[in-house]
Amino acid sequence: MDNLQPTIQPTIWETNPKLKTLLLVLIVVCFLSGIGLVIFSQWSNNYREQVYEETVSGLPTHKSTKSEPVVVAAAEKGWVTYINNTYGYQISYPSESQLNADYEAQQVWIYLGDDENIAISPIDKKTNLEDLLTGTKTKHLKIGNNDVLQGEGYGYAHNYFINSYFQGQQYNYGVGMSGSYSQKYLSLYSKILSTFKFTK
Repeated sequence: MDNLQPTIQPTIWETNPKLKTLLLVLIVVCFLSGIGLVIFSQWSNNYREQVYEETVSGLPTHKSTKSEPVVVAAAEKGWVTYINNTYGYQISYPSESQLNADYEAQQVWIYLGDDENIAISPIDKKTNLEDLLTGTKTKHLKIGNNDVLQGEGYGYAHNYFINSYFQGQQYNYGVGMSGSYSQKYLSLYSKILSTFKFTK
């Protein structure tokens, strides 16, 4: 009786070497695309930080006075209004939120909760606002009587952010929120934005 030898079928890679080459090319392209995306994301974040630091460093330094911060009752029930006499603006926010002002950096923070916060800062008029929003989805808005340039996206560590720039006579003003993407806080951010007014 003859010994039967099992028949070994050639694999798809052996019968079609072009398929193997194509798969290797796709793996290399995906790998390089991933590296490129990480590098671009890092470059974009570094660029925004550099432009912001140049923007803030061009502003005059103001010392805080006893009248700042000025917080008064707002028209909205349960809200208060912060008035910045140095840079000439006011903004309202819920009274349960915490406000902190750092006059050396000319920044004001409103802490909304759940790691969500709003930062407000004056920006030198010579700064190109489009540069501050490089790599974001931008749109032009009208909030009250103000022309506003707004951009949103995901930054370092995939944190969501949205920045709105009001164009004043002496300064431009950035009002930005960062944290996790949340419809609840986006709605609150929009409501707070609608209260922004120039006082000089």
